[in-house]
Amino acid sequence: MKSNTNPHPSHFILFVGAFLFLTFIKYGGNGHYFYMDLFQHLLNPGSYPNDIFIQKSFVFKSSPWFSIVQYFRIDLDNDFVGYFWQILLATISLVAFTKTLKKFFAIEHITTIYVIILATIFLDSYRLIEGPYSGLICEHSCTQTQIAFQLSFVFIYLLLTERFLWASLALSVILLLTLKTYWILWPIGILYIMRNQELKKTPIIYFCIPIVLVAINRAFNNVSSLSATKLQLVLMCQNILSRDGNEDAFHLQSKAVLFALALSFIVFFVLMKRFNDKISTFFSSVFLISFANCIAGGFYAWKGYLVYPNPVLILLSPVRSMSFYVFCFYLILGIVFLKSKVHEIFKTTLIVFFIIYVHLFRN
Repeated sequence: MKSNTNPHPSHFILFVGAFLFLTFIKYGGNGHYFYMDLFQHLLNPGSYPNDIFIQKSFVFKSSPWFSIVQYFRIDLDNDFVGYFWQILLATISLVAFTKTLKKFFAIEHITTIYVIILATIFLDSYRLIEGPYSGLICEHSCTQTQIAFQLSFVFIYLLLTERFLWASLALSVILLLTLKTYWILWPIGILYIMRNQELKKTPIIYFCIPIVLVAINRAFNNVSSLSATKLQLVLMCQNILSRDGNEDAFHLQSKAVLFALALSFIVFFVLMKRFNDKISTFFSSVFLISFANCIAGGFYAWKGYLVYPNPVLILLSPVRSMSFYVFCFYLILGIVFLKSKVHEIFKTTLIVFFIIYVHLFRN
């Protein structure tokens, strides 16, 4: 039976309505406690004169996003601006993700793509690990994290289509905006190219561009290494772990979460072999880098920082860097399930109940 690649008008209208509704309920405005006063200070020089944190904050130099907000005077407290920004970024990632599903996962039936997209939006409601946000729409609205997250889907599409120069430029934007969490995309891209036997290894050179640009940005903004004694650096690491808790350290996750994570690695490893060579190579790269991140990052936040204390390594957040792995894990499960021989009505019913469950009983 021939696949229906063209959407029925009513299906398309329902999908667009659901997508806009979900972007709205996930929109939080400029509400992140860490950023909202910083953005106001950028737009109103001289404000918060007695706030030492804002007046002396190094955060302004951590990302070009703050300079962009200040230069263009983007009022992120205006919800019309913020929500438009939310829709724009979500649409960009939606298009990239849809193209990826159609081109590389051989999913031509548009209704199936709609189901996968809507299901992935709810991933934030059921987290495999405490900390990472893994849904298709980022809940950190009005932040550089939101931009980086949504652009990561563009990077993956460009990587898989072998547009390596454009992929490296997209990754450059992501890493310039924020290294935290999204640094993991760089080794995933490198390993994917190295393990893909059909590719020449010269595209790896393009992946020097993000590193060079990040280094130039650090030099331009006088972001230097910390100058402190070993004991002071250890105390800094401990303070960060005390503040962020299980968002930065695997050993602070519950035993049930760690067991689920370990089980997910087994399932991921088995199911990733069911896809074509290109996607299997990509998923295996995600698997290997994420597993290495768990082992190395987990040990460092547990005991390693006592030997070589570097707060930056903890601030890179090995736990939150697992967000892309979690997304891929649920994507694999969803696609394998949808392509199984389970009756269509049964499939749809299970998916609907899953979405309702995770939305009503989210943490």
